[in-house]
Amino acid sequence: MLEFNYAQLHQPGTVTYLELAADSLTHKHHSFLPYRKYTKTSKIWKEDGGHLGTTYIGSNTSPQRFRIYDKHKQLLDTGKEPYSNVFPQTRIEAVVRKLGVAPVDLINMKNPFKKLAIADLAAAKAASDDQDWQDFIVESLKIGVPQALSNHPTIRKKYMAMLDTVQAPWWSPEFLWQGLPKALAVIAP
Repeated sequence: MLEFNYAQLHQPGTVTYLELAADSLTHKHHSFLPYRKYTKTSKIWKEDGGHLGTTYIGSNTSPQRFRIYDKHKQLLDTGKEPYSNVFPQTRIEAVVRKLGVAPVDLINMKNPFKKLAIADLAAAKAASDDQDWQDFIVESLKIGVPQALSNHPTIRKKYMAMLDTVQAPWWSPEFLWQGLPKALAVIAP
């Protein structure tokens, strides 16, 4: 009988699915507009009573998908203690499928969070008084920016450019990625 242990799998093993998470303790879920440049699919889960739940950017079969949700609420709903009852806790997860790298090589993977853009909601609302733009913002809050953009193909490029001008200053994928070596050290054998 062959014996395998974690250390033996760390070099030759293959990671095919990975979830990476970042938490915001300053911005509530649905107080900003997340999107990806080349993604046309998004969904915002509606909970009982019409409460807006998890935002999904990308399809559930995409090689990369983002989930954004209220982590505080999720912990309470599952009977766990939230990290804080004072600050909002918004979880931003990057789900990467078909990665195909050894665990030891995760340090060299590209930062998936760089593909997620976040527009500041207040700045987006203030960017134009045009009623079509304001309707697009409302629609984005209901179904997600990518899906709302897909519903308006003739103005997709224009609205994408407008969103790009109102990026949330607090969103920094480069800063997030600085924590990768420390996180990988925790899981190393």
